[in-house]
Amino acid sequence: SGLDPFNVSTAAEVARLAAAAFARPEIAGTSVMGEFAIPAGRPDGTVREMTVVNRHATLLRLGLSGAKTGFLHEAQRTAAVRRDDTVAVVLHARSLEERNRWLADLLGD
Repeated sequence: SGLDPFNVSTAAEVARLAAAAFARPEIAGTSVMGEFAIPAGRPDGTVREMTVVNRHATLLRLGLSGAKTGFLHEAQRTAAVRRDDTVAVVLHARSLEERNRWLADLLGD
């Protein structure tokens, strides 16, 4: 969870959690959207749309159906992704390029 450095997990455990989360369309689908608009209410009662852009464009090029990324000093760059029936997990990548290369390898690209 990132709340405590002693809260650790394995790639296999993260893969099981990711598979369960990505089995829910509302989680998997929104995690790989390029961008979307959400209504934001203001104190005066007016509503304005805010555009949210997915900053993980390089991951989206892998044709994913679900993705969760993260960064902690202890874990470095991490990701759990799904494409078709495959869930791939990378822990402790030293750069985004390394993380993405490992994911592409795991997914057979």
